[in-house]
Amino acid sequence: GGANGRGATISYSGFTYGPVIKALREDLAKPASADAAIDWRRYIPTIGTIRMTGLSVDAPPMAPGGQPVRIGLGVFEVKAGEQINGIPTSLALTLDKLVAPITEGAGNPAARDLIAMGIRSLDLNARIDLAWEAARSELAIRQIALGGEGLARLNLSGTLGNVTKDLFSSDVALAQVAALGATARGLTAKLENFGLVEKLIANEARKAGRKPDEMRQQFAMIASLGLASILGPSDAAKALTAAVSRFVAQPGTLTLDARARSAGGIGLADVITLTDPTEILAKIDLKAEAR
Repeated sequence: GGANGRGATISYSGFTYGPVIKALREDLAKPASADAAIDWRRYIPTIGTIRMTGLSVDAPPMAPGGQPVRIGLGVFEVKAGEQINGIPTSLALTLDKLVAPITEGAGNPAARDLIAMGIRSLDLNARIDLAWEAARSELAIRQIALGGEGLARLNLSGTLGNVTKDLFSSDVALAQVAALGATARGLTAKLENFGLVEKLIANEARKAGRKPDEMRQQFAMIASLGLASILGPSDAAKALTAAVSRFVAQPGTLTLDARARSAGGIGLADVITLTDPTEILAKIDLKAEAR
């Protein structure tokens, strides 16, 4: 009772049943003795772009004396590029200004900690942008991003090699072989702190009855000694350990850039044959920076 919702715009463009009609005509033209098996992927329509903006729901407090509930979504968009056998060869997903309240309840310690840190609502955004490049047989991870206003933001980008057209095959076995044959050529990760780390440290200090500066120093030491013992003495391990330790001590921006030393990239077979996970550091060139 008393709740209401609204939406500013809802649009759908680029959608067409053309591929469905084409596939139906082709199948109906086959002689009755033809193979009865139907490739249902050919019946997937062209998806196009779905976009919604300005969605919100307002409701009275869920409990007496509580805060009014407001849930909102600034932008939701899904854009599918050229399709092969019904599967988009490019995909872009955008979520912006996804707002939701933090509600404390029994059995929900995460919500209790967030409220203790002064976070009573989340304002989230996300972005996924992938594209297959046929000429290079590559899958470009242009962006995978997730962030929260006033908290932190993580950005990932990279390239997968040896991604052939077979990945979109309607033959499941052939598609699986193509997926297993893909290789990782490069990955870049960027973590930006907008206040989340400070809030986490202050909350842990409060629980332990210590000062935030003391807790931050302890976490920095744990990061330094712990990673060093886990990752080993290689140059890449030292660079990663130093960058993470500096980020914990002075939270700002942490950037990691990893490139396969082999021109063909790192495949599943390279990972399976590892006897120690840290051996992967010998197969990549790693740069790490915190500032």
